[in-house]
Amino acid sequence: MKRATILFIIIIMIFTACDSITLPQALASDTQKTVEEVKADNDTVFKEIQKNIDIVSDLRATVEEAQLSDRALFLNDVIKDIETVTESYEKLAGQRDNIRKSLIGKVNSIEDLQSRVNDEIDDLNKRREYYCDQLREIDNTNPDIARTRKKSLTQAVEYVDAQIHLWTEFSKIETDIIMEMYNVQ
Repeated sequence: MKRATILFIIIIMIFTACDSITLPQALASDTQKTVEEVKADNDTVFKEIQKNIDIVSDLRATVEEAQLSDRALFLNDVIKDIETVTESYEKLAGQRDNIRKSLIGKVNSIEDLQSRVNDEIDDLNKRREYYCDQLREIDNTNPDIARTRKKSLTQAVEYVDAQIHLWTEFSKIETDIIMEMYNVQ
């Protein structure tokens, strides 16, 4: 009976190790993919805005230079640049709702991933509690078996504690990502 319990604990630790490798990798990969998509979407918008700022800055410099040198300025060129900037901002304003909806969708995706992380932390806490209960119930009739069980259960608790710590840190990072995404909105 006691050997079966020890074998059961070892099997649980093996499955825990397998889950702890694949699930974090999948969640990290999904999180990274979502963040990169948001970055790509935002980069496009910010590049367009920066292009407009550059056009306006160049236009301002051209006007100031023309005023200083008493040189005639071709209004067609100025109007063309102003129209380009205006059209660009109108296009961005038209995309505003779509950009916002896309960003909210990405935030929801990250929040779903964080929910999965929290579920994993809850499962690990339950597993830790189970191991701690087993530790408290060790039968000391056979000191060698008791010592072995105590050692294996203590290692299992330490391993689960390490996993909980990693998952908690991952959850904090996801929370920071969500807060940054809300700030972008």
